[in-house]
Amino acid sequence: MTLVPSSMPSESTRPSESTRPSMTPNLAPSAEPSSVPSVSTIPSVTTDPSTSFAPTYEPCRPFASIAVIGENLRSISLKDEGYLAVALPFVFRWRGQSDHTNVTVTSNGVIWVGFSSDAGCCVVKPVELGGWYQEEKRIAVAQEDLNPATSGSIYVATTADNAFVVSWEDVPHHWGDDSDGLYFQAALYEGGRVELRWGEGNPLANQRLAAGIEDDPAGIAVPATGQPFGDKGVTVEGTWPRNQCRAFVPDGNGNYIEL
Repeated sequence: MTLVPSSMPSESTRPSESTRPSMTPNLAPSAEPSSVPSVSTIPSVTTDPSTSFAPTYEPCRPFASIAVIGENLRSISLKDEGYLAVALPFVFRWRGQSDHTNVTVTSNGVIWVGFSSDAGCCVVKPVELGGWYQEEKRIAVAQEDLNPATSGSIYVATTADNAFVVSWEDVPHHWGDDSDGLYFQAALYEGGRVELRWGEGNPLANQRLAAGIEDDPAGIAVPATGQPFGDKGVTVEGTWPRNQCRAFVPDGNGNYIEL
């Protein structure tokens, strides 16, 4: 797969944070990771979920280290507030309506469908799904102010069930250290299905994250629901959806539904 670097915008002023030095993304060429921690294995799937809106497992696969499930594995080198455009191995049908051949992966736990120069942080922390500040073509996996320059890595790969997976592994909050790593990933399927998966994580006491799907101005906002997610897909402070997953599928009318 081809990794296309994007330029880095200037960072906006953040409320309630001290002044931080300017950061620019490290868009180094992709390299094979030397080692990735194995977290868990995955169940078998008998039907390709990209061919139907209906789920073929209930409701989604759990998190598994990209080293376990990935093929054509590549690492993405991003610093704080980094982003990188990545070519997809198939045409992804966003909302079951519009076709896209690339996504933009960010250091802050969000994927933009198509090209974007937005690192996903931090007008509001975290950015609510369906809140006053809505965004276009957003897949919030664990959106917060994260920093892979502190520890951990971000990977992209394909899997045996024809998914394109982006995996953040051992990536901490910006104010955390290498003991505060989070493990999470998103799987995109050709037909438009999106799975959000969370493994182990050690969030900071005041850390929250946002998860779900949003597309403004289309008026689409489908937040992740169920504990520990509260209103508008935002977790309670200091909690983490350990070993959970959520699946979102097009409803045939241009929207998404959470299974």
